[in-house]
Amino acid sequence: MTLNQPPSTGTSVNSTHHASLADASRGIPSAPTVQTSGSTPSTTILRLPAVKAETGYSRSTIYLRVSQGLWPRPVSLGARSVGWPASEVAAINAARIAGKTNSEIRDLVVRLEVARKQSL
Repeated sequence: MTLNQPPSTGTSVNSTHHASLADASRGIPSAPTVQTSGSTPSTTILRLPAVKAETGYSRSTIYLRVSQGLWPRPVSLGARSVGWPASEVAAINAARIAGKTNSEIRDLVVRLEVARKQSL
């Protein structure tokens, strides 16, 4: 049975998938995120693969920095799932880029975690 359809050129990819392919071709890994309804960047929660992509840190380095107070503790998303608020990841990255000391970053982490609790 033959259907009268134009030959496929491989361009019938939906825009979301197409963007992922473009990012992958540039070496940018796709990063899963969890978003709440009506989410804004401050309420987006990044899962570990996304945090690794944003920071360049490995899993073990992220958890080492958590234990050193240089990275915020993760948010529990379920029994076996955690993530980090995107705004906190961006703040830590900005502090590193700005050349802040470990002491200044520890202070920032404390402020971020206090702000997280107060936003409830």
